[in-house]
Amino acid sequence: MPIVADPPPAKHIVTAFRETNTDKEKDLESSVLWRALSTLRSATSALELECERWHSGWFDFPELRTADGRQALSIFLPLATRDLGFVDVVHSVVVLDAGLWLTAPRSLKSVPWCRFHQLDHLGSVTWWCDVVQSSTFPAYAGEVSAYYVKAYERHRARAARMRYSV
Repeated sequence: MPIVADPPPAKHIVTAFRETNTDKEKDLESSVLWRALSTLRSATSALELECERWHSGWFDFPELRTADGRQALSIFLPLATRDLGFVDVVHSVVVLDAGLWLTAPRSLKSVPWCRFHQLDHLGSVTWWCDVVQSSTFPAYAGEVSAYYVKAYERHRARAARMRYSV
């Protein structure tokens, strides 16, 4: 069974946002959140490619290309066993000092964090990230970390080495 954990469920999912200040509503091009989301999406893509390169690098041995079937298998199996034991988790987060408000019927509701879904032209999610209010980030990070620890413990996985990217 693959060791894959879905991200923790989000209480609030949004597909659009409006950034305002006390003077006027901002255009998308000048939106701090939009620029942060765009930068994070680019960084996430680069990180995922780097993880892919790192994993594929385990199999780049000249001996594999020149070996006969039995030799190739004896080289390949230990490499595959080692590489299949790794799980890369990319959980993208934007942390803002600004308050987060959701539109509720006839009112606004303050929330500590929400999940932003970027949709394609058919309404399918192409990318997502969590948007978290900075004052609640420590609690959020603790809850998300605990969620992943429990999820991987259910798969009987153990942390050999954890890398964090900020």
